Amino acid sequence: MKKDFSSKLAILVTMVLMIITFPTAVSAQEEVIQSNAGIIAETIDEKTVDQGDIGETVVEEEALTTSAETYDGPYTYTVDKYNDATITKCSSQNEELVIPETVGGYDVVYISWRAFSDCNSLISVEVPKTLLKIGFEAFLGCENLKKVTLNEGVQEIGLEAFESCSSLESISIPDSVQNVGIHAFDGCSSLKSVRIGDGLTTISEAMFSNCSSLETVVLGKNIQAIHPFAFFDCSSLTSIIIPETVASIDDSVFRRGPSDFTIYGGSGSYAESYALAKKFDFATIDTKAKVNYTTHVQNVGWQNYVDDGVMSGTSGKGLRLEGIEVVSGIGGLGVSYTTHVQNIGWQDYVSNGEMSGTSGKGLRLEGIRIQLTGEEADKYDVYYRVHAQNVGWMGWAKNGADAGTAGYGYRLEGIEIQIVEKGANAPGSTNSAFIQK
Repeated sequence: MKKDFSSKLAILVTMVLMIITFPTAVSAQEEVIQSNAGIIAETIDEKTVDQGDIGETVVEEEALTTSAETYDGPYTYTVDKYNDATITKCSSQNEELVIPETVGGYDVVYISWRAFSDCNSLISVEVPKTLLKIGFEAFLGCENLKKVTLNEGVQEIGLEAFESCSSLESISIPDSVQNVGIHAFDGCSSLKSVRIGDGLTTISEAMFSNCSSLETVVLGKNIQAIHPFAFFDCSSLTSIIIPETVASIDDSVFRRGPSDFTIYGGSGSYAESYALAKKFDFATIDTKAKVNYTTHVQNVGWQNYVDDGVMSGTSGKGLRLEGIEVVSGIGGLGVSYTTHVQNIGWQDYVSNGEMSGTSGKGLRLEGIRIQLTGEEADKYDVYYRVHAQNVGWMGWAKNGADAGTAGYGYRLEGIEIQIVEKGANAPGSTNSAFIQK
């Protein structure tokens, strides 16, 4: 009887203790959960910042879509609540692809996560004018992709969007782009020239890291900061134009790059003080000039930028021009150009600081065409003249007309370019700007 009473008493004590301690245990567990949730939230916040303030996740993409995947030819897409289409996959085996402005009757505004990743048949792609956003890893690992045309209208390029596109040769980011994610062009080992539009205010972390062939970079006029490792291991870099708006360049930006490349910027600018502190070469560029340009000269390489009618090239030395880059200094005004190259002929047009011509092939330029683009193009004319072998200075050509020679095999040795107000007089004679056999 006493044993039964002792057992019951022990059970009763145990139950009382459980009741007393249970709220404390629950409270402690809640604290652990809340603490873990805080850590996760902080991690997500850090991830969002690291992605270049785009805040882009797969969950966000899925939240925007309201339809199941649908097919239109080689494109798989979804439609969101605004009746805009997101391309989620492409089965095309075409080498040259122009992505349509509509699929299934809906405007294409978004290319989703990995929609074109590892499309190894792809050599060139042009995105539609309706497109607003390129998702992260959208073209990741397209190792044969050589040319990307981004039309004005694109606003965001996601992190790692073109990472490891090892055949990509140049990129021009339009003024409409406001955000580019980290590592967007990391590992584009054939990339030689980059032009950044005026819409960006920052160069994101590792944006062009490991671009071992990158030679020239022109930054937009509104860049304020260049983040860590932006041009890490760009061992072939020869020049970069940094605007006077830049107030911050991380110490690691050009790490493992060449020691003898040139930073161009305004006199007294942050770029100049950074270059001096890092012992990089610095050259003053007139940031208020209407046009800046540089040429790649036989036995010399890339020359310093000149502007507004100053000669680029050489005189009396018999050295051929092999490449050229041209940059407009007027807001809303772009410049595109093509060169006639020995053994190749007329190349495709490039624009706004991209290289036309060749590098490392020893091929002469024989002719050039330059034209203006952008919303301000109807307010200006562009004039240009060349110094040709056995001819000397030729007449001024205008707005896309041919300058130079054809059929003679004569090298170009120098060039002058001017942008004037629409209808203004030519800088000189326009006779014999181009001769052809």
